[in-house]
Amino acid sequence: MSIPSTGLSGHEISRPQTRPGAARTPPLDPLYVRPKQAAALLGIGLTRVCELLHDGTLDSLLIGRSRLISFASIKRLGQM
Repeated sequence: MSIPSTGLSGHEISRPQTRPGAARTPPLDPLYVRPKQAAALLGIGLTRVCELLHDGTLDSLLIGRSRLISFASIKRLGQM
């Protein structure tokens, strides 16, 4: 049994439909990111992120075994 083709690529199907002339809202900043994402955002290595967490420069919380870093503290560090 085959599935009928729509003739559209996956990119065209997943794009949200907006009215012509409708304003798009800018993407929201996340509240928390994982250490690997924080390293990429700051352009530093994961070891340096761990050092910044240890000395209190970056704020974080622990949920179970997952470490989450406050995006606000990453923005603060980026402005220094």
